[in-house]
Amino acid sequence: MSPLSITATAEPGHWGRGDNDTCSCRRRRRTLKDTYSGLLAAVTTHEQKPPSSLTATPMFEGFAVIDEPRGGRRTSTATRLEPIFEPPERHIRGARHSSRSPPREADAKLCHTLARELKNSGVRGSLTWELSMRVLIAGAGIAGLSAARALETKGIECEVVERREQPSTEGAGIFLLGNAARALGDLGLLADVRSVAYPIATQRILSSSGSVLNDVRTAEVWKDCGPCLALSRQSLAAILQSSLKPGTVSYGLEAVSTASRGEKRMVRFSDGREREYDLVVGAAGVNSPLRNAVFGPSAARQIDISCWRLVVPNNGEIDGWTAMLGNGRTLLGIPISEAETYIYADCRTSEFGDGPVDVMKRLFSGFAGPLGPMMAALDPATAVHRAILQEVPAKRWIADRHVLIGDAAHACSPSMAEGAGMAIEDAVVLAELVAKGGPIDRILEGFHQARIGRVAWVQKKSRARDKLRSGSSTIRNAVLRLFGDGLYRRTYEPLTRPLLP
Repeated sequence: MSPLSITATAEPGHWGRGDNDTCSCRRRRRTLKDTYSGLLAAVTTHEQKPPSSLTATPMFEGFAVIDEPRGGRRTSTATRLEPIFEPPERHIRGARHSSRSPPREADAKLCHTLARELKNSGVRGSLTWELSMRVLIAGAGIAGLSAARALETKGIECEVVERREQPSTEGAGIFLLGNAARALGDLGLLADVRSVAYPIATQRILSSSGSVLNDVRTAEVWKDCGPCLALSRQSLAAILQSSLKPGTVSYGLEAVSTASRGEKRMVRFSDGREREYDLVVGAAGVNSPLRNAVFGPSAARQIDISCWRLVVPNNGEIDGWTAMLGNGRTLLGIPISEAETYIYADCRTSEFGDGPVDVMKRLFSGFAGPLGPMMAALDPATAVHRAILQEVPAKRWIADRHVLIGDAAHACSPSMAEGAGMAIEDAVVLAELVAKGGPIDRILEGFHQARIGRVAWVQKKSRARDKLRSGSSTIRNAVLRLFGDGLYRRTYEPLTRPLLP
């Protein structure tokens, strides 16, 4: 069990009603002795109070009193009350502990009892309590940084380790739909993201010849969530990291193994250090070492779609999400600023060729405007991120105080543009459930139940989109022209629902 710290603040002149309810006090002391490692209360008054005025109050019976005079315009005394018992294997944290970590159910019940007795004793003030929880997050991508931010906003101590020596620059651009914007709002970062992002109000799908297959105004679908936004991946990562406490993220460090130690996990790091944690979060992406180590070698499976991601100058030809569909080939453009456009391209092949720019020019040479000319004008020196898409089937991602989030748990095709959205939602839901308290196993089971249906839906619809766009162009084009608006709404409306009941 983690240490508990209690702080009681009372207004001067309102001490207790006398030494009464002795039997209740004995029961309370026995309960505390049996339950807690170190309980410590701090009472600050603006009047010198003899210790007897504190210990005469039932709330504080059984505590040794240590006065700590403080200077200032008015003389004040911070009186620290330490338990006279010495429970084994326990440690006192300190008189004041500001973090807001969740008590377990039994802890919460006891603390509410203490608060009630404080009120009944005649002491006017407040009682706060915290359980200290330590969380390790393996991976400093969007999922890991979002989880750290979400936990820190709940007052939960966390550390992030990242095997890369510096922040990643992979991925080029990122598109955030309304549900992702809502999750960023829950993290308190939506305004920061909007200040650097490009607002996207439309989704247009064209044939490779440039004819319009579907044109959707997206605001109606996402009106209860938030705006659709596009920005560089580096910008989003920088906003997330800058929101964390200094020193939260350690680069060039990897969690190499974990083992049970009582109710905790002992983690060994690549530098030889070991440390205990209450919870270990795997957020290292589709090839997560933690997933393989804890959940077995259930490797991600290839989708057999090759993709290229890059950023090109914004020529003003598009002002929203714009995709062009060819024969087994897709070309997507999204402005991420007034100066830059994010390009995503894919095709059903595992052949990259020697030069990514040359391969892209060849594969998409038959595409008309507005995106075809952008490909033809590519500078050979353009930085291109290329990969073969992978999927991690949404199954089970909790085990023995471990939990996977983001792509480590449920990577899928980017057809729905929900990779980042699902990762940020994972972070919000996990932190919310941890903050509510309870046994870790129950928290993780609740997290799994809250997320499995949602991410399974995204994976199912992503596969369906991949199948549609890679099939017969005649059937695909007819379906999009006739039913495109309805397909968009039916695909995304489930994601507008609340993350938790």
